[in-house]
Amino acid sequence: MTSVPKKVSTSQKLIPHIDHAISPKAHTPTYLMHKFWARKPHNVVAEYIEHYSKKGDIVLDPFVGSGVTAIEALRLGRKVVAIDLNPIATFITEMTVKPIDTDKFEQAFRNIEKNAKDSIENLYTTECPNCGKKCQEVYVMRSAVIKCKECGKDIAFAKSKREKKKYLCSCGEKLDISNIVSEELHEMGYDCEPCLAKSRRKVRFLVKKGAELAKDKERIQKIDKMEVPYWVPKDARLYYPSSRPFVKKERSDFVIDLFD
Repeated sequence: MTSVPKKVSTSQKLIPHIDHAISPKAHTPTYLMHKFWARKPHNVVAEYIEHYSKKGDIVLDPFVGSGVTAIEALRLGRKVVAIDLNPIATFITEMTVKPIDTDKFEQAFRNIEKNAKDSIENLYTTECPNCGKKCQEVYVMRSAVIKCKECGKDIAFAKSKREKKKYLCSCGEKLDISNIVSEELHEMGYDCEPCLAKSRRKVRFLVKKGAELAKDKERIQKIDKMEVPYWVPKDARLYYPSSRPFVKKERSDFVIDLFD
């Protein structure tokens, strides 16, 4: 039996499909408030929403993630139903779209800045190896330290020799990169304005390595041993209520272990 296609009412207009590439744009500050894996380009999502729906329509996103679809749909005048099994995903989405009083937000930030700026910047103050002046760290790179099972030496992963897909100890044996015993400071970027002005290269910051990091290693070791003088969630474990560990738990058992 041959089926006969139904006639489409002349009042219904077929929407032509998007048949061209859409160049993704960089994330706006809205999407930089919190990092999220595989966040989609907002302008691409927005063009699809605008093309296939009209203002007042309901957009359903059953896997909302960081909320790009929900946020763009609301921005374009659509209604939204956003769902996700991950409570962090729905929390990020809700906090991103929640209306706030920007004046009060700005004032709250200024109060925090006034009370905390000096204390925080003191933790990130380093010494320029060129002129000796105090300046601010821009970034810090730490290297995992691996114990060689053959000779017993502790080898910084960043300094190990690489041979094809193997990492070697100074004794020549292959390192077991899962045998991490500690970590050490490997590289630091810093912002010394006088030295940057004199630099012939157009760079945003200067870098120090090796022996230049001796004082910083001592300073950071002291900071690492400092007790946090405020409440922190020491008992928050990286496990589900069923005692099953999170997939990405790795070597840490508590949330506080993820931060220094």
